[in-house]
Amino acid sequence: MNNHQNAIFHQITNFLKTPLALLGVDLKNFQFNKICHFANHPYVMQRSLKMKKRIITLFLLSLLTAAPANSMLACGLLDFFLPGPYTADVVSCYNGKIDKEQGYFVMTQGSVYGPDCTLKVYPFNNPQKFTVLRMQQNYCALEAGAIHVTQISAAPPSLKAEYTTSEGSFSASFSGDVTFKKFSGGVASVMKK
Repeated sequence: MNNHQNAIFHQITNFLKTPLALLGVDLKNFQFNKICHFANHPYVMQRSLKMKKRIITLFLLSLLTAAPANSMLACGLLDFFLPGPYTADVVSCYNGKIDKEQGYFVMTQGSVYGPDCTLKVYPFNNPQKFTVLRMQQNYCALEAGAIHVTQISAAPPSLKAEYTTSEGSFSASFSGDVTFKKFSGGVASVMKK
């Protein structure tokens, strides 16, 4: 090695001293004719493992926090079905939104909470006979939410709503549903003197 090459070599070694020190490479004992595999170095392998963990964590977080996920996830929907002689009006919707379809309602979860809506159910021919039902479904993230139905009020007060519920599924991608069956009770009893 001549003086010119030696001067260039020292400039390169000074330039590479810090990054190579971070990788744990000692230039004094370094063999230039040896093939260097930086990808197998413990520091690089440790960093790549950390990077893989970060990527997986970010992917899982993106699944959980996707705001418009209900467009992809059917389990974020709650359907309310009515038999032919009954209809319903929307009283309020606390969380999410509700759309009326032909013969049923579709409640959609919001970005953080599951659907929580109140409907007034009554027969077509007798709107004075009604019940007010509040339907709520827990948020669907990686599992379908549980469904809760509460009868808030009724006219007459002894009137009871009969319904069935069926939870949705995240993995099978289908929505939960509440199916209204009929009214029971509600017959005014007359006491004879």
